[in-house]
Amino acid sequence: MGLVNIRPLRDYMVVERDDPPELSPGGINLMWKEDQGEGTVKRIGPEVTGCKVDDHVYFSPYLWNSTRVSEDNNLMVLNEDQILGVVI
Repeated sequence: MGLVNIRPLRDYMVVERDDPPELSPGGINLMWKEDQGEGTVKRIGPEVTGCKVDDHVYFSPYLWNSTRVSEDNNLMVLNEDQILGVVI
């Protein structure tokens, strides 16, 4: 489907969730995939200061106040305060 046409406001950002891994690092097939709360920043609002587009970020997998933009490609709108860290 591609990236949805949305421009985040203030300190919000559009994040595409990563798919959980199919195999463990040791090569074991994971039948039950746990959401890891990882993703890539696709768009940012004008007040976002802690990360930039294409940053790989960690967030809580149990966000109750996030907004799903699309079920097809796992796009979410998150507040900058919901980001736990940026991979450097």
